[in-house]
Amino acid sequence: MYLQADVFRNNKPTQGLQFCSWKCALKGLAKVRSDYFISLPFLHYDDHQNGIRAKDFFEAVKAFK
Repeated sequence: MYLQADVFRNNKPTQGLQFCSWKCALKGLAKVRSDYFISLPFLHYDDHQNGIRAKDFFEAVKAFK
C-alpha cells in the first residue's frame, strides 16, 4: 500500500504521486511546484503497516526540517 497524492496545475494534466511512507511523502511534496493545489494522502488511523499510519505522519512532521 502506498500514500497517494495528486498535483493539480492550471492547463496541465494532473500528476499522480506515490510514496512508501510519510517521511518520503514530506520530502517529495516539499519539492513539488504547483500553481493550483495538491491533494495530500489519506491518514490511515487503523492500518498496521509501518510508515503510512497517522502515528507515522505525526512523527515525520515533527522530524521534518
